[in-house]
Amino acid sequence: MCVVVTARCNVEVQSWSTGGNMPDCNVPSTKGKPGYVKLNGIKVLDKASCEVGIGGLHLVRIDALLCIAEETAHFGKHNNKKLRTYLSNNLSNHEVVAGMTVDEPMNALQTDAINALDDDLGVNIRDVHWRGSFAFVAQKSTSNMLVDKAKTPRKSSRNPAHLNVKIFGMSTNSPG
Repeated sequence: MCVVVTARCNVEVQSWSTGGNMPDCNVPSTKGKPGYVKLNGIKVLDKASCEVGIGGLHLVRIDALLCIAEETAHFGKHNNKKLRTYLSNNLSNHEVVAGMTVDEPMNALQTDAINALDDDLGVNIRDVHWRGSFAFVAQKSTSNMLVDKAKTPRKSSRNPAHLNVKIFGMSTNSPG
């Protein structure tokens, strides 16, 4: 007897970049431009523009069957070289990860980090310019991925990268 369990997980990713109409962070009620990852409508990562020291790429490793965040990671100007190691060592084949950028990601991510995203996840962001933004949901070691890019500062200021994706987790249990 084989039991198959499937589940649907809605993943929403919102990025932002510096520039354009930035909110006044001195106003106490202002959080700033929204940057987040939501799983089934619940924020599991919230990085609005009025926070300090959050620029770069944020990742959320997702259990697609349970639709929960298993781990979050941040790669900015001072640790971007660790991205390749993270993708190799912390993500198993077929695991799902969501990525969002905040502030100015392209200065924070160096060539090796950009290549690692393409090599390990199939996420090619080489055409995103300074102060552009990108968001993605990808499954490691497969061609399953979606990427949204706002390639220029103007586009990112007006309409930052955003995705709303439905993923399906599947578990099989076959008695030995």
